[in-house]
Amino acid sequence: MYDHHKASIAKITAYFEADLTAMGLILTGSIAHGFDCPGSDINVLIVVSDGDFARRLETGNLIMVSHDLCTYEGGGGCRRKYASLSLINQTAEKGSELARWAYNGAKVLFSRFESPNMLENAIKNIASYQPEGKEEQSL
Repeated sequence: MYDHHKASIAKITAYFEADLTAMGLILTGSIAHGFDCPGSDINVLIVVSDGDFARRLETGNLIMVSHDLCTYEGGGGCRRKYASLSLINQTAEKGSELARWAYNGAKVLFSRFESPNMLENAIKNIASYQPEGKEEQSL
């Protein structure tokens, strides 16, 4: 990870820590996977309540790109996706290999959940291969 990515991730984390609707923040994408280059964008998953996620799903407000949260120019900005813990757990249970791989290397940047490891354990479960029921996986 490059220094400018670290600075931007710190800025993004502070921004969402101030947003009380954010239950957690997860770093994903090429930086989490270790495939980043100097111009890589920063991908984060904002974990919100089931109710907030349902409202966002209804309005189509699940994905956003912003450049103001990044501290460097020339990259793809900050790509934000929203999910609920329920969706993350469903992905762990039924997600396709591609959906699961998106969480490979993911890092929890902060969590407001009562159990300090709840979000960490949820993403750890997703990234592990689940051969049983593979033919039934649909997400």
